[in-house]
Amino acid sequence: MDESTEYILSLEMLGPFQLKIRGEFIPVESWKSHKALQLLKYLAARYEEKIPSDVLIDLLWTDKDYQAARANLHSTVYLLRKNLKTSGVDSSNQNWIRSSNNLYWLATSPALYLDLRHFNALYRQSEKLEAQDPQTSLQVSLQALELYRSGFLAEDLYLEWASPFREHYQNCYMQLVTHTCRLLLEHKQDFKRTAHICRTALRHEPCREDMHRILMQCLISQGRFPEAVLQYQHCSGLLRDEFGLEPSSETKALFEKVPTSFSFLQEVNEQTPCKQAALEAALISAKTHLQKTKQPLTLLIIELEQSV
Repeated sequence: MDESTEYILSLEMLGPFQLKIRGEFIPVESWKSHKALQLLKYLAARYEEKIPSDVLIDLLWTDKDYQAARANLHSTVYLLRKNLKTSGVDSSNQNWIRSSNNLYWLATSPALYLDLRHFNALYRQSEKLEAQDPQTSLQVSLQALELYRSGFLAEDLYLEWASPFREHYQNCYMQLVTHTCRLLLEHKQDFKRTAHICRTALRHEPCREDMHRILMQCLISQGRFPEAVLQYQHCSGLLRDEFGLEPSSETKALFEKVPTSFSFLQEVNEQTPCKQAALEAALISAKTHLQKTKQPLTLLIIELEQSV
């Protein structure tokens, strides 16, 4: 969001729903009409469209007869406009909820900030720029990723109409992640930032094997071999528990690139953030070394007591 621009109305939907009036957060929980809030969310989700009244009736009043549902729609539109006006958003005489010929839509003027609209624009721009200007494409992609706080309307997981939108935006997000990681590695060799983006993506989709693989590659490239081993084990466990599958041959081949020597154990010292994790990785690596070489191996562990 461009902080230099003063938006009158701000709607953020890539994550928990947020409504802001001139930058000030408005708690929608205080709204008396749940239907009015759902109507606002739906019109915002389909911001480029004019929605027939019958579609809105079928969406919000499936248990009502047509005439009663039509009257409810008119009342709900009135309440929505009233709520926006009470919140101060209509002080500019901007009619945000438009209607004509039994069609309803959200007015998308320059005074409206809608994260969906900005995300989609950045997504398309990044794709368009990739071949001719990869550096600019990377910057645009990073901006788009910042807009994705979590899934579409994260608080409405069981809202039926929101499911297709949630799936669409999550797919776009994961494509952006893949695109951004590739550009970061090819043009910046920025392993640290790429790893951070992968970890964030894995919080949204823990079983994405390609994200685990990119993260492993970043860790290996930084010489962080214990973490790469643990990442492989984590990926392997998820695939086994969720799908009954093993890692792909590509992921296994990457794991084989992790050195089986113990030179990396010198990194396990008092400054190591997680010494137990590093030790576990060492044991896994020792097992791998044994499987490869078939040679006996001795692991010596010395524990020193701290002086009081």
